[in-house]
Amino acid sequence: MITLKEFLALEARYPGNIGMMEMARFFQVASAEEKTRLKKLISDGREEEAWKFMQRVTGKELEDA
Repeated sequence: MITLKEFLALEARYPGNIGMMEMARFFQVASAEEKTRLKKLISDGREEEAWKFMQRVTGKELEDA
């Protein structure tokens, strides 16, 4: 079984990572339509656009993924 610390270390390594905390914040404040749009951007491989969209919705500038 993987520990939380190990998971977080792995979570930060893959290309196009968006981050758990940023995603959690987005899903707390986003409308249903915004959540659908973000999921679509990610599934289409448009990570950079998804990252910018998350920043706009949360109102917080995030570090680059």
